[in-house]
Amino acid sequence: MDLRRERKVLRTATILLMIAVAAVLIIGLFRLGKSDEENLPNDSQGTTSVESDQDARNGSLPGFEATGEKNGEDVLSYRIHSKPYFKRGDMPGNLSIENPPENQYLMQVELELTDTGEVIYKTGYLKPGQYIASAKLDDTQLGDGVYPTTVWIYAIDMDTLDPVGLLEEHITLYIGEKPPENN
Repeated sequence: MDLRRERKVLRTATILLMIAVAAVLIIGLFRLGKSDEENLPNDSQGTTSVESDQDARNGSLPGFEATGEKNGEDVLSYRIHSKPYFKRGDMPGNLSIENPPENQYLMQVELELTDTGEVIYKTGYLKPGQYIASAKLDDTQLGDGVYPTTVWIYAIDMDTLDPVGLLEEHITLYIGEKPPENN
């Protein structure tokens, strides 16, 4: 009779252990299943994870190396091709946009036709140490030609995603017509 009782106690303990494990798993799955909104930090904490531009790659543009020193809060380094070339307006071109690793800020870039003010390309976020080698222009029907372009480079705080600085650069966009070799 003692053997039956021990088996019954053992069976009851096993069932209770299985119920406890199942409860822990259910609670864990419930916590993982919370919506992203509930898991985001509130505005006072800022954000630590930012989705980069879909064309962004980690590293530096070919031919460039990081200095190894971090920029101060009042400095934003950047790289962009001064004469990007597009075989056609609906094909990717060699924009060569880089947010070097020495920066403390995210970067966003807008290309605006200087003559009309039309924004023809806008990046998503580029983290320090990311670049876009080539990309297509945004929904534009630009024909072959040479286009003076104003580039707006935004420095974005990594925690608050607020713009903290703006730089202006002027480049020339070439569509269909290759840029001159020297200049």
